Amino acid sequence: VYPGYYNESIVINKSISLIGIGEEKPVIDGGGNRSAVKIIADGCLLKNFEIVNHGNFSSWPPEKWGMGIEVQSENNIIEENIVFCNWDGIDIFSPYNIVVNNTISKAVSGGITCWGDNNTIIYNNVSYNPYAIGIQLSSSNNTVLWNVITHNFHGIFFAGNNNNISYNIICNNRECGIQFSFSSYNKILHNIICNNKQEGIVMAAVSYTDLTLPTN
Repeated sequence: VYPGYYNESIVINKSISLIGIGEEKPVIDGGGNRSAVKIIADGCLLKNFEIVNHGNFSSWPPEKWGMGIEVQSENNIIEENIVFCNWDGIDIFSPYNIVVNNTISKAVSGGITCWGDNNTIIYNNVSYNPYAIGIQLSSSNNTVLWNVITHNFHGIFFAGNNNNISYNIICNNRECGIQFSFSSYNKILHNIICNNKQEGIVMAAVSYTDLTLPTN
C-alpha cells in the first residue's frame, strides 16, 4: 500500500499480507467506526501503517472513537504500526497472535487489550496513554516481553493464569506499574518498575507467582 490518507474502515477477510510501503507510512482513519482495521481471517500480516480512529484527541469526551486494530482470528502478525487516537489501540479477541514493534499512544481505554489466550506481545512502545491501561490481559498463557510501558494511567493490569510478563520497562505511569488479581502460576521476571505515582506492583487473590526483580 502506497503512502496516503485512507479514510475508511477495513475488514481483512482473506489470509493476506497488508504492508505499507516506504518511510512515510500510509494512514488508515476509521472515522469513528467500531474499528479502523478488523482482521477476521487467520494468518494475516498487518505492517507499517499509521492507524487512527477519529483522530482529534483534543475533543473530549471522544464520543465516536473506536478501536484501532481489532483481531478476531488466529496466527496473525501485527508489526511496526503506529496506532494513535483510538478508544483501544489494539484489541485481540483470539489466540495465537503476535504483536511486535508497534507504537501505541493516545488511547482512551487500553493501549493493547488481550482477551484471547496464547498471544505474544513483544518489543512494543505503549506510552502516553494518560487515561488508559497500557497493556491489559483478561486471559491466560500470554507472553509480554521487552515492551516499554510509560506515561499511561496503569502500566499493566491483568487477571489470568500462566502469563509471562518479563523484561519490560514500566515507569512513570499515573497509577500502578503492574496490578493483577485472581490469578495463578504467572511469571513476573526482571521488569524495570520505577517512578509510578502509586504502587509498583499490586497483587490480590494471587497464588503460585514467580516474582523476580532486577538485581541492579
